[in-house]
Amino acid sequence: MGFSFRNWINNRLIFPLFSLLRKGSSPRRLAIAISLGIVLGLFPIPGSTTGLCLLVAFLGNYNVAVMQLLNYAVYPLQLLLIIPLMALGSSIFDLEMELFSVTAMVDLFRDDFWLALEKLWKFQFAGIIAWIIFIFPLYFPLYHAAKVVVRKVST
Repeated sequence: MGFSFRNWINNRLIFPLFSLLRKGSSPRRLAIAISLGIVLGLFPIPGSTTGLCLLVAFLGNYNVAVMQLLNYAVYPLQLLLIIPLMALGSSIFDLEMELFSVTAMVDLFRDDFWLALEKLWKFQFAGIIAWIIFIFPLYFPLYHAAKVVVRKVST
């Protein structure tokens, strides 16, 4: 019997990873963790999603590994959605869109740092509100799709 790299990968990496991800979770709770990991990973403030996912996982007793894995998997999508979410939130609150160019933002920070932080916070808050509006219609189809996938994989 010779060494098989595929068997080694399966036995040392894939099977233990799936075992860890399914450990102590019913298909329903695993589907919730999957969908929460994705929607929380899209929160429009970079760097905050790890703590947010940890908090929700511990409070809801959900699978932390699954939530963090999906949180990190959607990170590129999070970065792509930050500006559109801020723009949507800005239109909801009727905010001026002057900070949406890099040069305008740099100029404002150079001229008045505290005013720039205040305006940036307003845009971030508007992005958070848009995210809240956005995640509810996204969460439920994700949950139902995850439930179907988890049931198929676990049988």
